[in-house]
This record gives sequence, structure tokens and C-alpha cells, in this order.
Amino acid sequence: MAESGILVVIAAMTLHRRHEDVQKHGCCALRNLSFNNNNKIAIAADGGIPVLLAAMKAHMGHVEVQEHGCCALRNLSNNDNNKIAIAASGGIPVLLGAMKAHRGHVEVHVHGCCALRALFLNNTNKIAIAADGGISVLLAARKAHRGHAEVQAHGCCALRNLANNDNNKIAIAANGGIPVLLASMKAHMGQGHVEVQVHCCRALRNLSNNDNHKIAIAADGGIPVLLTATKAHMGHAEVLQHGCGALKNLSKNNSNKIAIAADGDIPVLLAAMKAHMRHVAVQVHGCRALRNLSMNNSNTVAIAADEGIPVLLAAIAHGARRGAGARLLCAGQNRVVRHDAAEAHQGRGWRGCGAGHRGSLGGNHRLQGSWADAAAQIGASVEWHAV
Repeated sequence: MAESGILVVIAAMTLHRRHEDVQKHGCCALRNLSFNNNNKIAIAADGGIPVLLAAMKAHMGHVEVQEHGCCALRNLSNNDNNKIAIAASGGIPVLLGAMKAHRGHVEVHVHGCCALRALFLNNTNKIAIAADGGISVLLAARKAHRGHAEVQAHGCCALRNLANNDNNKIAIAANGGIPVLLASMKAHMGQGHVEVQVHCCRALRNLSNNDNHKIAIAADGGIPVLLTATKAHMGHAEVLQHGCGALKNLSKNNSNKIAIAADGDIPVLLAAMKAHMRHVAVQVHGCRALRNLSMNNSNTVAIAADEGIPVLLAAIAHGARRGAGARLLCAGQNRVVRHDAAEAHQGRGWRGCGAGHRGSLGGNHRLQGSWADAAAQIGASVEWHAV
């Protein structure tokens, strides 16, 4: 349909604001048109956003108006300028109102959650949505539609984006968001629902930057859930990236260090690193998690026993291949040390001397720093072969 057709739809909706069928079909037409990127721009330029919102406000009890309106806003919000325009026109409370008015209607929640998910990518909107009560609405939607993977995926992603804000982290936890996230992960653990796992792991990773939330996630059973998700999706790098990232944050808490090891997470972290050796984020978060865990003496022994040292060596060697050659100075009780596994890797030994020193390693410096810290902790507690 040419732009003149968009104008005709908008004009009809403007002229017949109180006529439900006109508004329903007008919202449906704009929904269909807004799948086209050029039409997204034209609808906004022709004043379609406030017309959609007026229709939704005037007919809040009409489920089809709300469904089509939410889907049209979902499509329109994939344009950055429209994200701003929707919020500026009062679209956030309208979307939240639709979801509250039709809690049992899954399509309203699918499109509403997805629209909010897109709007959250704008930092100003993150604050506005939380201020308008969006966190409690999103959590209620996910409780009401726990078995619907699409609602869960979009809702988890919306919470993930919200949780980048420190105040929102606190609000999500205060509104019971942690057990809701964990319940979603448990309900959708299969391979067909990987998006739920990605977004929930990332949301938990963001939330676990708060020290109180580290305790709460563990208390709500989050460690075994993260472990199960990581094992179930070992082939999916993004699940592992955020799962390892969440475990990295959780492992900064001393009680969690013990719980993570007791639940069998050390072999899972190592398996994730081996499975995605070329994925820098998986390696960084895996190394940092092992660094944190290795501050517990029992864990240093366990990491070595689970063949963690060759995995760490392989990680840093890959980083070195991306830059300069590899040479590592590690803590070893002022002894020169070498582990047999190092010899097997490109014929090099792993050498170290002097507690607290680190070598100059090429490639990814975050990875190298994390690896060196983990190696230092393990090196201080494991028996090495002298050279």
C-alpha cells in the first residue's frame, strides 16, 4: 500500500474514534503495514503512533484492538526514532494498561512484552517503564503464561534489559523477579527454548552484580538451575557466555564458592570453555569464575583434579596466538614450576616464579588477566614438577 493508503487508514481512525470495528480493523491494517521498514517510518511521520495509542486508550476492554495495537507498536518500536516517539506519546502506560486489562490473553502479552523489550533498548525508556510499574506487569505476565515460551522469552529479555539499571535490579528482586526467572528456566529447559535460557541467564548475570542478589539467587536455588541450563545447552555459546557470567558473579560470595563446587559446576565450567575455545566472552567469564572459585583452597585442588590447568593453558594459548607469544609468570611459592600438561601444548612448558607476578601476554588482555589470577591461585596450592 502506498503512503496515501496509510493516510486513509489514519484518517478513518481519527474520524471514527468511538467505532470499535473501525478501530479494530484500522489497528490491524497498521499492524500489517508496519512489518515493512519504510512503512514504519511513514506511519510515524503521518501521525500514526498517537492515533494507535488513542484507539487503545478508548477501547481498553476490546481485546482485538489491544492485540492489534500492541503488535503494531511492537513492529514500530524496531525503529530507533519510533522508540522515542512511542514513549513521548505516552505509549508505555498504554502498553502496560493493555497487559493488565487482558492478563489471560496470550497474544496481548506476547506483543506487549516484545514491544516493551524493544523500548527498553533506549536508556531513558528503562527508567520510564520501571516508574510506570512495568516490572510488576512483566512479572505478572510471566507468571500467568508460564507455559508459553514466547511470552517467557520476550519477558525475560525485557527484564534482562531493565536489569542493566541499578535501581531496576533492586526493584526486580523486591518484586519477586528472581524466582520467576528461575521458574522460567526450569519450565523451558529443552533445546527448543534456547532463547528463554539466553535471556534468563543474562538477566541473572545482571542481577548478580548486586551483593544481596548473589545471596538471594543462591537461596532460591539458582546455582543448580544455571548448572542445568549450561549442561543442557553446551553447544550454544550465548547461553554459556551468560551462564558462566552469572556463575562468575555468584562465585564472588564465599558461601557460593562452596555451593558452586558442591553442585558440580567446576567440570561444567571447564567443559564450556573446552566447547567454545574461540569464543572470547565464554573464556573470559569461565576464567574469572575459576579465579574466584580458586580462592577457596578445596576448590584449587578440585580444579586441578578436574584437569582445569590444561583448559586454562589452552585458553591463554589461543589468546596468545591472536597476539604476541605466551609466557606466564605465576605464583608458585617462589619456585620455578612446570605442569606436564603444558609440555603437551605446542611443546612449551608453563613456567613461573615469584608470587604475584604476571607475564606479558598477547591477545585479549581481559582473558589473560583472568587466566593469570586463576593460575596463580591454583599454582599456590598444587604440587608441581620442578624444572
